[in-house]
Amino acid sequence: MRARERPSRGRQSSLRKPATCRRSDSAWIGSPRPVRDSPVAFDLPEMKTVSDAVLAMGALVRAVAEGDLTPTEASELTRMVQAFAKIIETAEFEERIRKLEEATHK
Repeated sequence: MRARERPSRGRQSSLRKPATCRRSDSAWIGSPRPVRDSPVAFDLPEMKTVSDAVLAMGALVRAVAEGDLTPTEASELTRMVQAFAKIIETAEFEERIRKLEEATHK
């Protein structure tokens, strides 16, 4: 199989042309219009601890089962809850390490 030939400097490959997008009064020309998410009306339980994240996940599953959230909406909210839980776990782990180090140095 031959190696892919590079275009000569005198002509520009269509793969190398910069994408051009401009906005007219009514639509984007040259690319799809950027998509913006819509707000989701959902009562997510307050989250302060990792166990609160477990309750939030249960609420998300229940909301999908009852038809209050689409699976896609729940998926996005699940990622947010998972990120929250990871942050809390990390903070708790750091606190435990700090306490162990303090106890060791006494």
